[in-house]
Amino acid sequence: MLALKRRDIQSFLDTWAKFNPEGNAYMKTDLFPAFLMDLPPPLGFKGQKMEKSKLLKIIYCLNIRDHLGFVYFPEVMWSIFFSIIGSNDKDLN
Repeated sequence: MLALKRRDIQSFLDTWAKFNPEGNAYMKTDLFPAFLMDLPPPLGFKGQKMEKSKLLKIIYCLNIRDHLGFVYFPEVMWSIFFSIIGSNDKDLN
């Protein structure tokens, strides 16, 4: 089971800020695949080659709700974090 490290969380915040320079809590849904491809591992896929169909399947499995063409920061964050740590909350220190 993987644990999140402080630098992983900071990478998530930095990448979100790159896609939302005005500090918005919402990001356009059509930017989300690029966000994941720019987000460093273990949370994202930066530096990895991936077929678009595989990336879209991963996004589908994250089950992040679309809000009229936007994804919401806390929902994205928790979906991605949970996909890494699962229900092993002892690693949330």
